[in-house]
Amino acid sequence: MRCLIGIDDENLVKVVEDYLTRMDMIFYFESTSNLETVQRLLKEKEYDFMIASCCQHHDYNQKLLGWIRVMKIDIEVIYATHYNDLKHIQQAFRYGVCDYLLLPLTYPRFCNAIQRVVEKILFLNSQNQFTQKEIDDYISLAALEHKTCPDQSKGISHSTLERIEECLSDIKHPFTADQIAEQVELSRITVRRYLENMVEKGILNTKMEYGKIGRPNKLYEKNNT
Repeated sequence: MRCLIGIDDENLVKVVEDYLTRMDMIFYFESTSNLETVQRLLKEKEYDFMIASCCQHHDYNQKLLGWIRVMKIDIEVIYATHYNDLKHIQQAFRYGVCDYLLLPLTYPRFCNAIQRVVEKILFLNSQNQFTQKEIDDYISLAALEHKTCPDQSKGISHSTLERIEECLSDIKHPFTADQIAEQVELSRITVRRYLENMVEKGILNTKMEYGKIGRPNKLYEKNNT
């Protein structure tokens, strides 16, 4: 996933970079605190999503978000700001932001926003036509309510779990976390966490595969008992 960080406060830029680095997902990101540079990068390069914020300049919102809409740039925008009044919130969503974060950022809420936008991007790129339920689950209602599951405290997202379960539904043989990670386009660390959660629940079993050279592979297989 390619991310552009366009924030007019260099301290907040460092916080966002640190948060992205700490997450399990793998990101390539570029950062700038200059509005003109943001606009140039958006015209010259392609990014999957953007994290934007106005901390010091009151009109940064309108200049950046409004410009993105006028230029019809295809990018998901997570917007972070101190402004919590109705006017600014309405304006941001009318400009098409996918999430609105109040400063100061908290790591759990930031991760939630990133996970949602990544899942949305992957889902939208997975097919050309959608059912009403899919639109509700991943597009329309995602901005209002994020699904939860009983294991959310362990970092388990309902929608990500569904993606991994769907991937596993067609697999009849033992598999590694790396193989599933490649299919669902998530980091192997993230996928391994979900697979281990399934092992705890008795859904999967594990075994070690020892080769002649190198470290053994941990294999997962469905518990059919």
